[in-house]
Amino acid sequence: MKRSTRLAPVLKVADLEAKKAARAVAFMHQRLEAEQQKLQQLQQYQREYHNKMVQDGRTGISVSRLQMVSRFSSSIEQAMVQQGQQIETVRQQYEDVRSQWRERDLRHRQLEKMLERIRRVETGQQQRQEQRNHDEYARRGVRKIWD
Repeated sequence: MKRSTRLAPVLKVADLEAKKAARAVAFMHQRLEAEQQKLQQLQQYQREYHNKMVQDGRTGISVSRLQMVSRFSSSIEQAMVQQGQQIETVRQQYEDVRSQWRERDLRHRQLEKMLERIRRVETGQQQRQEQRNHDEYARRGVRKIWD
């Protein structure tokens, strides 16, 4: 069995691994974007809430309402900090998955190149063998005529 034939399944596995890693990168990228979007929503909500409180403050606000607003504003800020931490966790996971994909993709491309070189060598060897066979056949044919 030719070496290229034996290595073909290895290339196929490497291809499948690279594609699987690429899908994982896409998934983690979507997840990162979703987490960033959640933070943007919290920031937007905080701005809207702050603007509403500024408007309400112009007309007067009770102390109990002001305390409630302050606690709620702190809760939003705490949620934003937690969401920022979540984004960093997901970003690190994304980078890890992306690094794995790069390694698998590189391995796949290297195997492709190696297999292509092997096939070229095998083709050259086969052509030389065929030429030797033709030459031998022609040489034997000439001997039979002269004998």
